[in-house]
Amino acid sequence: MWNSFRALAVLGALLLSGRADAVPVDLGAAGHYTILGAGVVNSTSHYAGNLSLGSEAHVFGSAGARNHLNVSPGVQVDGDLSMGISSSISPDLIVGGTQAVLSEGEWNQIHQDMKDASAAAAALPADSVLSGINGSTIMPRQGLAPGLSVYHITGSILLGAADTWSIIGGASDQFVINVDGGMNLASGASIVMSGGVLPENVLFNFTGGGFGGPAAIIGATTFDGNYLAPYMYFQIGDGAIMGATRILASGIQGNIQDIAPPIPEPTTVLLLGLGLAVLGLSHRKAV
Repeated sequence: MWNSFRALAVLGALLLSGRADAVPVDLGAAGHYTILGAGVVNSTSHYAGNLSLGSEAHVFGSAGARNHLNVSPGVQVDGDLSMGISSSISPDLIVGGTQAVLSEGEWNQIHQDMKDASAAAAALPADSVLSGINGSTIMPRQGLAPGLSVYHITGSILLGAADTWSIIGGASDQFVINVDGGMNLASGASIVMSGGVLPENVLFNFTGGGFGGPAAIIGATTFDGNYLAPYMYFQIGDGAIMGATRILASGIQGNIQDIAPPIPEPTTVLLLGLGLAVLGLSHRKAV
């Protein structure tokens, strides 16, 4: 019996270790967060480092704000909550992990990791260059074999109320989408993964910056994937659906309900091994 439990424990540890971050570039310390405002306040980015969560928001992961954290009543953060200079927090806030004030050095490292990841993504040679995304769009993987597809959008992403941007590929495909401009998703628009593409394998990298420059304005939309914007501000409206979404930005104002991070799928071999261990334990008990 004890050996069976030990086998389960070992397989469980392997399973967890196999669920490494599948984002196409290394996010470093920033990858710990589901929603994060880590920018540095300057003359062009007055809202950098801010994170505002509206009433009843539920973060199925960790959240952080370098400059100012504003949390309305009914908010729940299942993971860690990291704070910086100041905060305005409802007394009924629920935090499942650690609630802590990080040092300036820790915040510098997190933001540097964001910038490094963004630069690494932007340096990838583009398979396809587009002037912008305007209206419903189908974006397939590039090349004949599964692997990494890199798109470069020199303009902005603009989706109307009835528009859908479909990213199409298989479960082993990865996408890096570098965007020079901003993003505006009207209520009713959607960004979806099709054909088996996993949200954790898709990175939208916004290279523009400053609150006075490009921004992401998002209505009651559906959008999955990883959104990296170390210099850009995100404004998310009420009703947005983020079932497998990570947002790492300079600053964020979010009237959101739920946001759950993209979770890498465990490998088939580990799942099979865990299943065999469970069967073995059941057989031993029956004997």
